[in-house]
Amino acid sequence: MKKLTLMAITATMVSLGAQGQGLVTFGNSAGLTSRISVNTTFGGAATGQYAAGAAGTYYFALFYSTTATTVNGNANAFYPTLTSVGNYVWNDTNWHFAGGSSGQQTYTLNGNIFSSDGYAASTGAAGRMLSTLYTSESVESESVVGLAAGATAQFVVVGWSSNMGTTYGAVESFLTSGNVTTGMYLGESAVGAPTVTGDNFLNASPTIMAATVVPAFTLGLYAIPEPSTMVLVGLGGLSLLLFRRR
Repeated sequence: MKKLTLMAITATMVSLGAQGQGLVTFGNSAGLTSRISVNTTFGGAATGQYAAGAAGTYYFALFYSTTATTVNGNANAFYPTLTSVGNYVWNDTNWHFAGGSSGQQTYTLNGNIFSSDGYAASTGAAGRMLSTLYTSESVESESVVGLAAGATAQFVVVGWSSNMGTTYGAVESFLTSGNVTTGMYLGESAVGAPTVTGDNFLNASPTIMAATVVPAFTLGLYAIPEPSTMVLVGLGGLSLLLFRRR
């Protein structure tokens, strides 16, 4: 009898977990290897983590896919360079925004209230970021809209400086407007390893920015190159063409 009761309880637990939305901790771990870096030279390499005390200076959006292992054919992290600004995850229909399409959503699972908006922001610690919901939520997990608890998915994180906007839609519009000035940062993480979402019951909520989920990445300086830089790039291309003709 006890064995049957235990089996029934276990079946109920699995059922409850499968019915709810998947949960994640949208932030990064305390380890230095998971913290976000920036660069200070357009097209240059990372120069270190963004400074402590930069709370709200940078924003991040979370995307997931249960099928895709690349974003527009690329699985690696990238940031703006002299030759390319990248093809961002919102341009790939295989990927979905973790916050859904109708703003912040809230639901109850196993007696706890969870919300989702799919965004995180920089904290007062160097290179750290945390879900924008955690200031008001008692449980540090947020739901992934459209992804069931216990489901396996790949995750990608996009980050940018707040002077581009506070949502990825604002960033997308800003980039297409061509109205880019200096002092703006943008970057996209590599495609994360297949990860099982939590359910607040059987599975713990994975921390997204961790070496075993989505590795650390760099926010690159996004700016229109100075005329002198463009001349150098043009001369370099011309020299390559002349060399090939010879």
